[in-house]
Amino acid sequence: MRLGDVGQAGTLVDLANALTDNTLTLADYLPLFNACNGEIADAARYAKLAVAQYDPTMGGRVSLPADFYRAERLTLRLEGMDYPRELEPVNLDVIAPWTYRKWGNTLLFLPKDKPGTLEIFYFARLPEFTADPNAEPVIPEPFHDIYALYAAWRLAGTGDVMATGSPDAMKRDFRADFYRRRDE
Repeated sequence: MRLGDVGQAGTLVDLANALTDNTLTLADYLPLFNACNGEIADAARYAKLAVAQYDPTMGGRVSLPADFYRAERLTLRLEGMDYPRELEPVNLDVIAPWTYRKWGNTLLFLPKDKPGTLEIFYFARLPEFTADPNAEPVIPEPFHDIYALYAAWRLAGTGDVMATGSPDAMKRDFRADFYRRRDE
């Protein structure tokens, strides 16, 4: 489902407006849709692979990709090794070889004396939306409605419940709907 704009049926803006009884534009929803990306990053598990060259003269440091969110697996193959070695997060109790620590946008390793290749299997932050009404979320299409639910929840304000424009309509707990959908 693409983002769309006011009056474009079958779009996220159309769905969000239907949920909230509004006629807001894509520009109104963009901050909410982008904030939703941060809320669902763990559940989305947007997996990527990056390859970096490990240079021992750099003091055991390798820069992370700009969209890095969380490491899933790191493997390091040094020159002369027959197979790559999986790295573990450093344990604060014991400093052991083949460990790493994330420091800002950098991975720190115990110094290794040979150059090599580091494969970073990671979960990325979801890309931010722009004002392009034809853009689509990177998450699977059956879950696109989560953006509209998130927008409805945030537009509801502090009560987390949004009543539609008609006085006889049922109130809906969009926060509960959002979390239930995110955890599916």
